[in-house]
Amino acid sequence: MRDRTNVLLLGNDATRIAPLLETLGRAARVCWVEDLPEALQKLAQQDFQAVFVDWDFYCGSWREALQRIQELYPALPVIVLGTPQEDRLWEQQWKEAVEAGAFDLLPSIENRMAVLLVLEQAVASSEARARGAVA
Repeated sequence: MRDRTNVLLLGNDATRIAPLLETLGRAARVCWVEDLPEALQKLAQQDFQAVFVDWDFYCGSWREALQRIQELYPALPVIVLGTPQEDRLWEQQWKEAVEAGAFDLLPSIENRMAVLLVLEQAVASSEARARGAVA
């Protein structure tokens, strides 16, 4: 992963997002936005290597955000932040997110190692695809 990866984080629940901001801030420069129009504006202004989208936020849903981001930035990995669920329900969320085109779904943002590993994998995968397209 780069020295300081640029990450966009879309979500409006400050209590839920705070631990994720702390975790991501150790490995990346994080830009936190609370709605989809602001996220799209930031994506147009800055170069991001990954986007984290909360399952629910006001003025939109993860699915709408994923669709719009993919339309405009198809190579940008989008990681959906799932809601705490029973394992059976988490599997449904994961399947739904991945089938919709998300890079991955994080069932828990409290697991710092999982958050950083998914970020690292998303960036590495995106960079490998970019190199393959250039080659």
